[in-house]
Amino acid sequence: SCSNFHSCRFSVCGIRGAVFDNAGFYDTDFQSSLLQMVNFTGASLAHCRFWDNDLVSVSFQDARLKSCLTLDCNMNRVDFQGAMLDGSSFGRVNAQRIFNLHRASITQGGATAEEVRQLRASIFRELDVPMFPAKQRPTGDKRRKAPTPER
Repeated sequence: SCSNFHSCRFSVCGIRGAVFDNAGFYDTDFQSSLLQMVNFTGASLAHCRFWDNDLVSVSFQDARLKSCLTLDCNMNRVDFQGAMLDGSSFGRVNAQRIFNLHRASITQGGATAEEVRQLRASIFRELDVPMFPAKQRPTGDKRRKAPTPER
């Protein structure tokens, strides 16, 4: 936690149970690795690349990802609650159980509103998340008994 990584390369390795809370990753590559139960809560990731990785049970809650690229990765149980994705992109991702993408802020510095809309749509499409969350049904029982007459 609270460490800084500059121009690092994590290649062909397993990172399990690591906590990188409020850490900084700058121009760092993760390549052909397993990231399992890794916590990037509040971390800053700028110009980082995730290539050919398996991300399993990874948290990017409240993380800031600027101009990051995720390519040819498997993602399962990845949480983006409160994350900021600024100019980040995803390609050829096999994604399952992506959580809270609707609660992430997707931006692109200097872009028009239409360009940001297109980026948002491409991220949702690539991570196989519907653009609009399904409406929740009320939890109450809809089959109400008819009122009984008073005696």
